[in-house]
Amino acid sequence: MFELLFWVSSVLCLACSAIGFKPADNYLIDCGSLTNNTVSGRVFMADDLASKFFSAPRSVVGNTSKSITSSAVSRLYRTARIFTDLSLARFDVSTENHVLLSSLSVGVPLVKEFSVNVTTNSLTIIFTPSENSFAFINALEVVSAPDQLIPDNARTDKSSMGFQGLMWQALETVARVNMGGPMASFDNDTLSRTWVPEQSFLIEKNLASTVSNIRSVKYVDGGSTPEIAPASVYGTCTKMNSLGDPNSNFDVTWEFDVDQGFQYLVRFNFCDIVSTTFNQLYFNIFIDSSMVVRDLDLSTYSVNVLAAAYYMDYVTDSTMTNKLRVSSGPSNLHDVYPYANHTKWA
Repeated sequence: MFELLFWVSSVLCLACSAIGFKPADNYLIDCGSLTNNTVSGRVFMADDLASKFFSAPRSVVGNTSKSITSSAVSRLYRTARIFTDLSLARFDVSTENHVLLSSLSVGVPLVKEFSVNVTTNSLTIIFTPSENSFAFINALEVVSAPDQLIPDNARTDKSSMGFQGLMWQALETVARVNMGGPMASFDNDTLSRTWVPEQSFLIEKNLASTVSNIRSVKYVDGGSTPEIAPASVYGTCTKMNSLGDPNSNFDVTWEFDVDQGFQYLVRFNFCDIVSTTFNQLYFNIFIDSSMVVRDLDLSTYSVNVLAAAYYMDYVTDSTMTNKLRVSSGPSNLHDVYPYANHTKWA
């Protein structure tokens, strides 16, 4: 009996000692959490708020809404900070009907944009890690677009019927370029798109000059719409820098990086913001070595309205290299001054 009482007394004394102890260092951090959590009277600080205690430039945060256990401690297991190198990730991205990205590896900040035709009331986007790897994404935008944005048909140089079935393709945006103007940001675009300046694509910049006349842009029936491109895009253009020489004969060329072996949809956006009367502008358009439009006169497409916005779609053959060139050059028609040659596309 004496031994039993002594043992109990010893336990109570140890408990009293533990209650009275205050550790000099007491860092309680809920890793990956955005808020503090209290467990049994102990406050675990969100690690974002405790950033002075750690450095994790290559970590990511993971969390789950599932209850792991029934105890209060389970809240600590619902979040985690994962230490990894995201550049090692390799994965595929697909929908139910299309593979959008295959074996994607991301070393620098990257935005990928696709247009897909959705004919049901849902869209499933699937991220599939490669073997022994993982997938990640920082932000996702899924935005509906007008059906008229991408018609089903486009021109080609192989068939008078053109290319049919565009609406059933998954289209990746390669470049959306504002020729002759600055960056046109998403807040000036009805579909929240960004149009980048042309300088990084333009070859031999000295051969080109720019014009701006945004107020003159008109949208007419049968032509383009603000959803195709805003007035800030149609209202600037690039033209030949012929310097008053009526014998000028050269092309203005832009070059784009592409994936070899694929076909590409090139949309030309035109608006004659230079002419003072009809039938002044005639020019040719090339994709690589193919002339896709000869002696283009925008007056024939604009119902005799100057500065009317118009667009033209063209589908290329499968590319043979990883470069795609688009060029504009003077018409061979007589009595056409080469200064009056300008175009814009995206």
